Amino acid sequence: MFKNAFTCGIPNSSQVGNDYAAALGAVAGNPGKGLECLADVKGADNEAAERLVSEGKVTVEMSGISSRIYIEAQVSTESGAAAVYIRDSHTNIVKITVDGRILFEKEAAGEAEAGAPVPSTIIP
Repeated sequence: MFKNAFTCGIPNSSQVGNDYAAALGAVAGNPGKGLECLADVKGADNEAAERLVSEGKVTVEMSGISSRIYIEAQVSTESGAAAVYIRDSHTNIVKITVDGRILFEKEAAGEAEAGAPVPSTIIP
């Protein structure tokens, strides 16, 4: 996932990569559009996303390699923190936490692959 998205073009942007995609999602993403969540991105949104990345407010790290899709997205602001965990498909959210509280969790027993990250509560 990390490698493929590293050079993948972003809809309505001249930028590529996970960091810009995450920044655009934060400033202009429409979660109701699923995989087309960046369909309505405008020029001003691109400028705002570029500022977030250049100021170091958006970072992307690869934590490990697995044959499964696993994405952990964290957001921290002055008013709180949230995290979303995605597994096995691009839209399969398995857990959401806000300020360390689990708001949503969907995980079958025995589902975790050996060596794959297991979602855990983020404590800011």
